[in-house]
Amino acid sequence: MPVSSSLLFVLVCVLFVCVLLQCAFLLGMSRRMARHSKMLRQFFSGPQGEDLEGLLSRTLENAQVATDTARATSIQMAEFLERFDGCIQHFALVRYDAFEEVTGQLSFSLAMLDGRDNGAIISTIFGRTNSRCFGKMIVGGRPEQALTDEEQEALLQALESKAKVAVKKQSEDLNKKTAVIMPTAKRGELVGAGRE
Repeated sequence: MPVSSSLLFVLVCVLFVCVLLQCAFLLGMSRRMARHSKMLRQFFSGPQGEDLEGLLSRTLENAQVATDTARATSIQMAEFLERFDGCIQHFALVRYDAFEEVTGQLSFSLAMLDGRDNGAIISTIFGRTNSRCFGKMIVGGRPEQALTDEEQEALLQALESKAKVAVKKQSEDLNKKTAVIMPTAKRGELVGAGRE
């Protein structure tokens, strides 16, 4: 069957319009691809113009330096805490009148202990005509020599202050844990909860 020339013309026009639409579509896609390509180049180049591999390499180097610094700091902190354990941390002073004729509590016993309960007790006794000073070693919380009542009291007070510090630290640690578990709870908020 023969095709009429008018039908052929319409078909050619429709095909021409389709080709034009396809060209416009391809041109839009080309522009979009160019934009995406530019964005990818910018993404894969770092702030100093380096590529993604260089950026990752530099980031890994920085992370390694930070890890090494953290290790060194941890070692230094452990050494510091070890040395700190040997410093005087707990002490107590007991003042008293050693003799009836000398008043004003001028005599005293001073207990000084480190973190391992090692240290000394220094006692000074003031009299009307003379004064004396004594020193006694404490190892592991125990005296190497017999103690007077005042020296014993000073030692017990120093050991009690250590115990108070330990209890306070445990209480603070517990409060921190509670704050993590219940961050919105305020101190005393739960007192009386459930009572009507």
